[in-house]
Amino acid sequence: MMTGETEKAHEYIDLEETKQKILRVAEKNYERKPEKLGMIHAAHIVKNMPAADVAPIVYARWEPYHEADFGWDEYGVRCTNCKLEVENKDFTFPGNFCPRCGAKMDGGARHAD
Repeated sequence: MMTGETEKAHEYIDLEETKQKILRVAEKNYERKPEKLGMIHAAHIVKNMPAADVAPIVYARWEPYHEADFGWDEYGVRCTNCKLEVENKDFTFPGNFCPRCGAKMDGGARHAD
């Protein structure tokens, strides 16, 4: 990423579903017209596009914890996805991603519980 650029989220589509939708529109709306051939050609272009290398985003959050076992107290935060515990007495959050599972710690509505 170049300096000054912001990270942009990409949207990914199902190629087969897109191709089928284009072909359905072509069949429904165009009979023996050049437009129908154009839409069929577009469907074949979509079908042959390379797939993106993507992984699903895992959402989680850091939650504070306090445990008192065997005579000592332990304080820290825990990943709600993989349960990684990071010890710290002031409950500061270690970052926007879990170093173990890679979950995005965005605090949004889509986090794991």
